[in-house]
Amino acid sequence: MSFFTNHHPMGIVLCIGLGFLGIQLASVSPIDAVTLSIVLGALVGNIARVPTEWKSGIVWSEKKLLGVAIALYGLKLDFALLQELGWISFLMILVTMSSTLLLAKPLAKLFGLDGTMGLTIGIGTAVCGSAAIGATKDIIEADEAQAGMGIAVINFIGTLGIFLLPLLGVEILGLGAVDNGFMLGNSLQAVGQVVAASFAVDEATGQVATVVKMGRVLMLTPLIFILLQLFQSKRQTEQAQSVSIPRFVLGFLFFSILASFQVLPADIVKGLGGIGKTLLIISMAGIGLKISIAKIKEYGLSALGLALLLFSIQLGLSVLMVLV
Repeated sequence: MSFFTNHHPMGIVLCIGLGFLGIQLASVSPIDAVTLSIVLGALVGNIARVPTEWKSGIVWSEKKLLGVAIALYGLKLDFALLQELGWISFLMILVTMSSTLLLAKPLAKLFGLDGTMGLTIGIGTAVCGSAAIGATKDIIEADEAQAGMGIAVINFIGTLGIFLLPLLGVEILGLGAVDNGFMLGNSLQAVGQVVAASFAVDEATGQVATVVKMGRVLMLTPLIFILLQLFQSKRQTEQAQSVSIPRFVLGFLFFSILASFQVLPADIVKGLGGIGKTLLIISMAGIGLKISIAKIKEYGLSALGLALLLFSIQLGLSVLMVLV
């Protein structure tokens, strides 16, 4: 009973409904379910009057379900992949990611965006799209409008990249499976985008791209700890608070260790991964419901321009690395 007292069930039901609607629409459109869930939430939140008492359930869906989703995302990781990557490839990934992250805030100023918006887009571009933004938005103190806009523009560009980058690698650059796989895995933002684009070329390209992409995803854990230290150390100075590690980070590490040692059967890992993906989509509806159209207008094309520029830099570095 205390659960329903603290978190209004209708807010949770609304997020679940929008999330599953996003999943259904994604099956008949080129737009992914994560983006559709945010868009649907934003439309409902700005067109309809969501009762104030429902907001506790919406907040719970956004915060708690997202935390579980990020923790389960750790099942996609396998630290043994570092050995498959090799140190040279791994260093190339680090250089690309670091460049994107370091340029994000300075370039945001060129588009009239604040540093938090820039860092949000930079994190999503550098690491793994929606999951990375969801895992770090509270740490860097990005609001729902910034997180939602960052996810939307990154997924939009990544969706276009699914169709365009294989053409770039095969038809224009004439890359082989290893080089093409590295380019795709090191530039596209989300795991699903990498898998869709690379396996459309051939099996060998897909395998290389997936390993490279997982190498990027592995960097989410150290990035979270770096951001915790940077941002919470500031608050510690101001409020004499100690740095606390969010529970989803511990869960993320726990499940990544399980994946690395292959403790769980493959069917269970697949099932839990599917649950995590579904919870991520539902939580995105919660974020969407809290987005203000007025704030979207504030970012709009500027956010898209920054995301496109950062993606172009990341892609350019990836192409340069495989050609040199």
